Amino acid sequence: MTRSMYSGVSGLKNMQTAIDVIGNNIANVNTVGYKANSTNFQDILSQTIQGASSPQGNMGGTNPMQVGLGMSVATIGTNFTDGNLQSTGKSGDLAISGGGFFIISDGNNQLYTRAGGFTIDSKGNYVAPGGYKLMGWSGVDADGNVNTSGDVKPIQLPLGSTMAASASTSVTAANNLQADAAVGTSTSTKSTIVDTLGVQHDLTTTFYKVDDNKWLSYVSTSDPTVGGALPTGAWQEIDFSPEGVYTGTKQININSATTTTPIAIPNLKLDSDASSKHTQNYVAIVNGKPHTYQLAVTADATTPNKWSYTLNEPGVSGTTPVTGTITCLPAFAGYTITPALTIGTPAITLTPTAGGETAPASAAFTAAGSLTTAPGYTTTTSVPFSTSFVGGANAVSVTLDYSKLTQYGATTSTVQATGDGYTAGSLKTESLDATGTIVGVYSNGQRRNLAQVALAAFNNPEGLTHEGSTNYSISNNSGQPQIGTAKSGSRGALSGGNLEMSNVDLAKEFSDMIVTERGYQANSKIITTSDEMLQDLNNLKR
Repeated sequence: MTRSMYSGVSGLKNMQTAIDVIGNNIANVNTVGYKANSTNFQDILSQTIQGASSPQGNMGGTNPMQVGLGMSVATIGTNFTDGNLQSTGKSGDLAISGGGFFIISDGNNQLYTRAGGFTIDSKGNYVAPGGYKLMGWSGVDADGNVNTSGDVKPIQLPLGSTMAASASTSVTAANNLQADAAVGTSTSTKSTIVDTLGVQHDLTTTFYKVDDNKWLSYVSTSDPTVGGALPTGAWQEIDFSPEGVYTGTKQININSATTTTPIAIPNLKLDSDASSKHTQNYVAIVNGKPHTYQLAVTADATTPNKWSYTLNEPGVSGTTPVTGTITCLPAFAGYTITPALTIGTPAITLTPTAGGETAPASAAFTAAGSLTTAPGYTTTTSVPFSTSFVGGANAVSVTLDYSKLTQYGATTSTVQATGDGYTAGSLKTESLDATGTIVGVYSNGQRRNLAQVALAAFNNPEGLTHEGSTNYSISNNSGQPQIGTAKSGSRGALSGGNLEMSNVDLAKEFSDMIVTERGYQANSKIITTSDEMLQDLNNLKR
């Protein structure tokens, strides 16, 4: 009978251990990074009353008869499933989604934790509540990526650090230029470039449609260039395919302003049909701006060998078209033009092909060939826009990237032009991405990698030893820490501005509490029942 009493005692003792674990779980229901524990039981040594026997002859075998001597705690395990994330908005708060532990150190000892409630001290260290520093890597390579190949060290942010200015090297334009826009249509956009002193300058890019599938761009700044000369690469020709796809950019070399640029009319023949008409668009850059002139030549319906012409600038208000006549000389010896046609600077002169026609006098002329232009500019390989500014800054050379432009039938969208380069700035705040990279945000809008948080994974995290303050240390059965970056190997992702809450399930804990309480009551009942039976045994002598 004493066996049952001692079994009940073991049950009481170990049920008390189980209720202690449950109580600790419930007490830590709101503890950041806490992982719930659970108690598992096992029976202990059994007393054998009769051993087992094997079958012999006509007799069958018998099973052993054993009486258990109670129970004990088999394991107190830790549940390392993720807790819910709670948003805090604090830059120092970090949470892990998935496997892994933060590494913290006091300079001598390393501990591991899931509690990411860090603060940033006066020297920029990430510090856990107990004063331990968060470990990781600092320093970046030439590409701006954190070097994670070395040993982990305490993460220290460069509070108060500054970033030098960087001069602009490129301007990229995007969106659409309307394919069916009239020749002479223009649209402008603004962007900003930065000189070598970090001073910002407004950059204006104007696009002019000058022909089918061809636009010109002119880039200027609000600051005077040295000597007032036109910056190199200010004018560019942008070409598109018939499908509206960008095909290339060329630099425009403007012809001398003193050179007369003729419009040649080769093989122009008279047709008695008044509907016979030739139209040619001609682009000339006058006083630093492109002008798209349209020359229309129409056969005279009543007078043989005579044309009328009109030269105007479509889409420009306040201009007066230039009109006149072209008459074929007798015997097709050439042409006379009344009035002589000269417009713009550089001058544009209408020049018929010398020699006239050689067709018989009795034959009617027909419109053959087309008008051709001797352009007011030539093109070469595209070169960067370059200019220098007063005030001591070095000249800047900016690549103009138009490869993202299209020429479709859609309305011209606001052409967006963005330039790189930035002014000087100071560290303003920091943020953290899913890989644990801490990114500094500077007052000039730039972002720069500063450091990266290290995570440790273990083959058997349940083998870690609890050290209090939701910290763990390695044990003989946890395995060595496998240190790496978040989202690599079995290590989870990091989330800044969040904390991982306790994973204690209150409904389960209350259910376990009831079951444990009933087990405790049952074991106590075994003891009282055994006591009553012993008392009855003692009373037999009476």
